Amino acid sequence: MTRMAEAGKGDELAQTATAPGSAPSGAAQPIGDSLGRYKLERMLGEGGMGVVHCAFDPDLERRVALKVLRRSDGADDARQRLLREARAMARLTHPNVVAVHEVGTAGDRDFVAMELIDGETLADWLKSAKRSPREITHAFIAAGRGLAAAHNAGLVHRDFKPHNVLRARNGRVVVTDFGLARGVEAAISFEATMKPSQLADATPSSLSGITATGSVLGTPAYMAPEQWDGGIVGPAADQFAFCVALWEALTGERPFKGQTLDELKRDVQRGVEALDVSRVPRRLRAPLRRGLQRDPAKRYPNMDALLAALERADRSASLWSIAWRGAAVLATLAFLIVHERGKAAPSCEPPAAELGSVWSPAIAQVTPSALAPPFDKLASRWSLARATACTADPMTRPTQLRCLDGVLARFSAVRQGFSRVAGVDGEDAMAELVDPTVCLTPAPPRLGLAATPDAAKAFELLAVASAAAHKDDDAPKPPPAQAQAFVDRTDVEPCARVIGLRALGETSLDFQARRNAINEAVQSGEQCEDDRVRAETLIESMPYQFELPVIGPRGQQAIKRAAAAVARVSQVDLRAHVELARAMVEAQQEHWADALGVVHRLTESLDAEGFHDSAVKFALEEIDWNLARSRQENYAAARTLVAKWLPVARAIHDDKHAHELEQEDAYARYAADVGNADTAAARAAIVRLWRQAPHLQGPHIRVEGDVVDTHGKPVANAVVAASSRLNADSAGVLPIVNLHRGDFGLREVTTDAGGHFAIEEAPIYGAIIAQLGELRSTPQRIAAKVKLVVGPTRTISGTVPLGGMTNTEPSVIAMTEIGDAYMVMAPVRADSTFELAGAPTTKFGIALAIDGIASTSMRATPIAAGTEPIKNLVLKPSTSGRTLDVLVRSTVSAPINTAQIVILPGHEHITNVAQLDKSLNAGMSVAFARHVAGEGVPRPALDQYKPGDLWARFTNVDAGDVTVCSLALVDDLMDTEAMHKLQAHFDEIEASCKTIGGDVQVIVVPTAPMKRMD
Repeated sequence: MTRMAEAGKGDELAQTATAPGSAPSGAAQPIGDSLGRYKLERMLGEGGMGVVHCAFDPDLERRVALKVLRRSDGADDARQRLLREARAMARLTHPNVVAVHEVGTAGDRDFVAMELIDGETLADWLKSAKRSPREITHAFIAAGRGLAAAHNAGLVHRDFKPHNVLRARNGRVVVTDFGLARGVEAAISFEATMKPSQLADATPSSLSGITATGSVLGTPAYMAPEQWDGGIVGPAADQFAFCVALWEALTGERPFKGQTLDELKRDVQRGVEALDVSRVPRRLRAPLRRGLQRDPAKRYPNMDALLAALERADRSASLWSIAWRGAAVLATLAFLIVHERGKAAPSCEPPAAELGSVWSPAIAQVTPSALAPPFDKLASRWSLARATACTADPMTRPTQLRCLDGVLARFSAVRQGFSRVAGVDGEDAMAELVDPTVCLTPAPPRLGLAATPDAAKAFELLAVASAAAHKDDDAPKPPPAQAQAFVDRTDVEPCARVIGLRALGETSLDFQARRNAINEAVQSGEQCEDDRVRAETLIESMPYQFELPVIGPRGQQAIKRAAAAVARVSQVDLRAHVELARAMVEAQQEHWADALGVVHRLTESLDAEGFHDSAVKFALEEIDWNLARSRQENYAAARTLVAKWLPVARAIHDDKHAHELEQEDAYARYAADVGNADTAAARAAIVRLWRQAPHLQGPHIRVEGDVVDTHGKPVANAVVAASSRLNADSAGVLPIVNLHRGDFGLREVTTDAGGHFAIEEAPIYGAIIAQLGELRSTPQRIAAKVKLVVGPTRTISGTVPLGGMTNTEPSVIAMTEIGDAYMVMAPVRADSTFELAGAPTTKFGIALAIDGIASTSMRATPIAAGTEPIKNLVLKPSTSGRTLDVLVRSTVSAPINTAQIVILPGHEHITNVAQLDKSLNAGMSVAFARHVAGEGVPRPALDQYKPGDLWARFTNVDAGDVTVCSLALVDDLMDTEAMHKLQAHFDEIEASCKTIGGDVQVIVVPTAPMKRMD
């Protein structure tokens, strides 16, 4: 950052408008000569939120801009804004966005350390001298690229104006001040944020209400209509503000005028048709008119499209200025115009390979028809991109042309390889191509892959793997032997070897083999010297670095590495995978609005670019997250998404994804309707759509046994179900499918006339139960031989006084002594009642379950053995107000990446996971601990925190004694075989537990890393 100009002095409508809230307007409080390690040198400027200093960082020997938050009574809101700004900016790595180095706290003062820009605001630059329209347009296009990067990262700036753009002395332009940045969301109408007294006292000439300090909304003069009216504030709002600012820079006045808020709002509502465009350069009128449309849907689809229109207008202006120089230059102009039509200009060196040798009508005739559309599209884009590159500045033209040669070389190799494979999908081939427009940047990517026989063979192997992935889940994968033989050759070119390793990873059934192949691809990618190859391998390696179920520092570092690589080859399909991973982090922290907003935008972007199959996959993620949030409105959103994307899946003949979408719809309907009239229909849809996989992944055993009644007589035609997890409702066992990621190994068989049954493949760990009509057996652990006794069940009904709790959809669960391997569930209805049918007649715990994506809270009430129904049972959520911070500390030098924390009521003596599992029927609170930096640790725990500790916070913990258990998790939670091995050895896995009194607020649990059961 640089010094903060007195933005819009004398023009209150150009100042940031705020609502009553947190930030004071007085002078900054002194903080001394240093803040933490930073040495303060001078103040650069100040605003309502804080003060910006020039500071020196002695550790890294550099100067930074240090933004220090003011202290005030409302500091909590202000601090959140500062942190939101820092998080938003830290997520962006782009030359046109100011870089954030660090966010921290020192001396009870919150700060953000940012890149120090030696220059001035764009507003000051415009005032300091007369600027030509072309200079102004170039500066704004650079700022627009920063905005586009923010939008691609799922962020909306919400307060773009020339005062929030910096121009360095070397000409670099960066967007800053992301204090309002967040994902797409509905705005509160501008008037609704004012205090009633402010509105009442305001006169047509009084603007005091808009300058009250508080939570920033935006700047009235640049605000889009949807920001005034409480509409959805998305990237289109930034586009509107951008066009207002550019109009103002070109003409000296803003398009919409007014001395008061009411006058300004009325002028904005009149729309673009009423504007006087006479002072706007003719070539820029159409782009600005479209960007200033009152309806966001009528503006450009994104900032990239607006910038492309401005760049086209700028190029046309350049051509006409050349034409005026004389007849000699007219000849050059003629060559350029001809070149824009796809013909090579004499001044542009010929390509390394002619397009006709890679793609032509003759080649298309011998190419599978599914591949023709993406190849036609790329060929057209390549021709246009090369025509544009030939008109580029002589300094950048050679690198752009080399990049386009690389695009064509990869095109050739992909076409050769994919054309050899029957049944390949055109979109899979399109995903392997490079968008030629990535070459039209000042710093094009390196594309070193050559169109060699090895490269074509590698893409052929990848096409085989891709074709197999589209087949039914039951179809066997192609054997990896061919890919293994290819990568084992010592003479394979580095780039081709990386692609072969990707194919090996996709065809290997073994988790470790897949991970090893991808890790080796990442290492080999450094020798390939191809930015696209490096980006795609880092994307594929990300999941193998995640410390699931909560993505920790190693996983987030993998995301950053992939993001940096993708920034070099920035195209929608690559960006989507990185942004989805970032959205996963947001979802795990239960920042639902941000996470769902990002995945929704990615889905729409992929579909718009023709990646329809990928769009369906991302839609499934969005549906999945809506179901994970467990709220009625999310169930409705899930069903709406299914209705939109199911026809798309069917249109592209993707039966696999169509079936998954139907499954998601059935689960959404079941979750929303259970306990109501449609329960039976929703449940029947789930059972109908559930398909049993013929092969059970992981270790399994053969189970046989007998089903008898309470008198010992054999029971024929009883259904026996076994699974690593069994859930049931009033009608019986429900197929539990982890949505579109595979089932829990449910197996069902029917007893013969003698009551005998046999399950050839059952999970080695889990529960087994028998049912005949309304009769059920007591659940048992899976074993080689079992005897199941069916008998009556019981019904428990009552109420749950939620006390206004609306953040989740709670449910009631019966928990037996075999823990979460078998649970009977019922929802809490809208009227706070519940009815749990099918409960066991043995003793069990009935719990109120409140779920989050990374946490669960169950408050259990013991139920004695018996057959009589229980009515009017009241289950109250805990409202103790007690907060407990748990720090997990490794007992060895090696760090623990992921840990699960379980809090049980009372005093429990537990040493291993098997004992812990049996104790869960008394109720529990469960959360996954996560890595936090020192400044992220809550103050109550700071005194005991040590670097490397994991942290979890629990609220409303039982007021009395509780037992806190910590369980270190292995990093390979994606490895289903390893997880099955762990389940089979629960009695050998250590659980670290401590019992604490009701007055303890912070506890450190020393925890040993989990054993691997290899």
